[in-house]
Amino acid sequence: MIYSRKRRFLTVPRGAGTSPPMATVAGDKEDRLLNSKEVAQVLDLSPDTVNELARKSVLPAFKCGRQWRFRTRDVLSYKRELWSATAA
Repeated sequence: MIYSRKRRFLTVPRGAGTSPPMATVAGDKEDRLLNSKEVAQVLDLSPDTVNELARKSVLPAFKCGRQWRFRTRDVLSYKRELWSATAA
């Protein structure tokens, strides 16, 4: 099985004959895609800064057309990393 970031579901190679788990198809809350404006609100940054972090591969993201898309779990993980770095 191959995880497709753009489509948010598992693709099964032809001939495998198995269907993906329902939780993966439906998408969990942590698998929800966010745009840079929504991520900026979560991280308390400007959308331009969020786009720059994505472009530099500091914040995991992918492009959907001309826009950056972020998975909620990646954003929350990045936020935890920031908190742990400042606390240490």
